[in-house]
Amino acid sequence: MSTPSPKYFLRFMAENFDLLEGLCRFTTHSQGDVEELLQLFAKDKGLTPADLVRAGLLDADETHGRYAVVGFLKTFVDRLLQRRHLVDSRLIEGAVQDLVALREGLEASLRVRSFTRVEDLVLNIREQVDQLNNSVEGNLEAIHRATEDYRKSPPVSSRLRWGRIRELWENYVLPMQDIFMPDGPFDEASMKLRQALDHAEERAPRKVLEDFQWARFYLRRLSTFAFRSYQEAAHEVQPLYEQAKRNAQVALAASSLISAYHRQALNQGKAPEDAHWDRWFGLMDPWDENRTRKPFGTQIATWLAQAYYQRAEPREMELAPPPGHFRIPLSDKVVTHHFQRGGGHAEDLLAWLRAEFPDASLRETLRAYHCLLKGTAVTRDGPRRTLRHPEADLTSHAIEGSARGLA
Repeated sequence: MSTPSPKYFLRFMAENFDLLEGLCRFTTHSQGDVEELLQLFAKDKGLTPADLVRAGLLDADETHGRYAVVGFLKTFVDRLLQRRHLVDSRLIEGAVQDLVALREGLEASLRVRSFTRVEDLVLNIREQVDQLNNSVEGNLEAIHRATEDYRKSPPVSSRLRWGRIRELWENYVLPMQDIFMPDGPFDEASMKLRQALDHAEERAPRKVLEDFQWARFYLRRLSTFAFRSYQEAAHEVQPLYEQAKRNAQVALAASSLISAYHRQALNQGKAPEDAHWDRWFGLMDPWDENRTRKPFGTQIATWLAQAYYQRAEPREMELAPPPGHFRIPLSDKVVTHHFQRGGGHAEDLLAWLRAEFPDASLRETLRAYHCLLKGTAVTRDGPRRTLRHPEADLTSHAIEGSARGLA
């Protein structure tokens, strides 16, 4: 079958672009699928599947009665429509490994002076690097769009926001940084491939010199573009990731406290009003976005959402902390170190925290409490008690704990 002229091909695409977009949503179609799309988008034009094959949009597999979209068309249409999707880092890592294999094949072909094979390999290298560059650009655009969507999304639970930004950071941004970092897998593969191309160019026929130049150009462009771009993506995503992580930890700690209070009230046979449940029940589960929060729940949810955006009150700068008032920031490592150093056991974890870190903020205390609950074996549910804190009184039952998984 003759290949359609470029002008006819482009004109046919322009006149039937809605049909082309429908075809490119999948890479293969049955005859029934193609006929249904023709009915939807070209009903009055009298087109048949054979017309699409003659126009160069589809390849026909007559053996199985199916049609495949011509290879480059889906990428072309996606690019026109600015459709960029997140690409799994394992696929990009695999593409880098393919470059290593192509370089080894190039070196082997040069050793046996198989210049026809060298010409084919250089073309493959050029195409592979170009595809890798498109994947990197597409991933960066998709990461930026996902970040913007995250910022603009309506308020949802802390757990859902944490899950969304965690997937973006841990599955896409960090792995890509590792692949394209200086002295990383791509940097090493790119350097060795450029050396192989330089060596091959000295011995290859003159007719393939332009392909060598293009291959080196694509490699150089990708090397300078990829790492810098993923660094910028990391600077954009990491603050959102850290903030969502902190909010999720605080929400889980608050939920643990409320659950403990609930159990204690029920164990003592108290009705909700006797246990001041009207103050606490509105919180419900800070991660439950489908239940209606009552006033206290709305208040705490607002606090969780805004805790890390509040502007601090201006205060006078001090050159050094007053004697006796310096303390180490209350991080998980500080908490676990103090707990283990003190014997790794407490009859009341919350009371121990208040006694050990009296200057800690309410937020720090809740986070530390969550850390201890995760890493200790709870051995006893004690009586209810009220612990005073400058920001709020904490009412809970005493939870006895011993070191278990703290590190």
